[in-house]
Amino acid sequence: MVAAAPSGALPPTTAIVPQGVRLPSPGSSRLRRPSVLGTTTTNTEDNANTEDVKEEAEETLVPSLHDALGVATSTRVFLLPAGLRPVKDVTWAADAVEDRVKGLASSSKKTVSSCSSPAFVLAVLGPSLDAPYASLVAQKARASYGAEGARAFTQMPPVARRVALEYMRAAAGVLNTSLSEGQSGALLEAAALGTPVLARDVPGNRALLDMLEEASLGADPGGPERERDPNAFRDDFFDDDSSPLLAAYAHPCGFLFASPETLAEAMSLLAEDSEVGSAVRRAAGRAADRARRGAEELARREREGWRGVAAGLFA
Repeated sequence: MVAAAPSGALPPTTAIVPQGVRLPSPGSSRLRRPSVLGTTTTNTEDNANTEDVKEEAEETLVPSLHDALGVATSTRVFLLPAGLRPVKDVTWAADAVEDRVKGLASSSKKTVSSCSSPAFVLAVLGPSLDAPYASLVAQKARASYGAEGARAFTQMPPVARRVALEYMRAAAGVLNTSLSEGQSGALLEAAALGTPVLARDVPGNRALLDMLEEASLGADPGGPERERDPNAFRDDFFDDDSSPLLAAYAHPCGFLFASPETLAEAMSLLAEDSEVGSAVRRAAGRAADRARRGAEELARREREGWRGVAAGLFA
């Protein structure tokens, strides 16, 4: 939301750095910037044309989410954008996810070695912010169930912001498993992109989804506000004759889970090619649409707030 500030309202050095975005190395020059491919370029007149060529090449060479993970496009990918540190607790659902993937593989009589395309994967995307914890996450990913390169729980290196957003758009859902949260930027971005939100039921995440719902009810400026329906998402499930158990963890703008087992169940239902899975996906799509409207309305209010601040300063 920093981007909504009027031009000149913030110091020129102010920047917002979302989770999952690669940063320059500490010793890099101010004029140097990281590329998607891991190389660095320098902005000078002498190599301006070379810079343009490199950027065009990067646009072409950046792999899709599924290609980056080495899984079939039919595999549902759930993305967990997070800086790797203990409070993010990214391994919270790892064991439950593995159990679910194993169960799906067993029901289809696939072996571990033949499971090159698991039913779904949980992919953590983000930089290391705590070396010991990042090491534990990497160890967990290496030991995860599945064939090499197609683990049920896997880890991706940080990428450029535009790539992170494309990965979120392509994901079956965006997760947040933090022990505590203030206001998750990743969930807000997922909501704005129309990607289903699956979050751990902690006060910060619940408050954010409540805020998105409230904003979505008044998302038509000048129009009548919609009446709040606390059972909106649950009604979506029951209308589709879907999973009553999963509906108990539904929120009008996404999912909130108190246990990793229920989170893994939701991921499994979203991944399975079945009537239940399709019903859940339809319900999740409607929730994502509510969340998107809410995120757009929050952004509009933020812009209006900044305009008010600016008007007050220069009145």
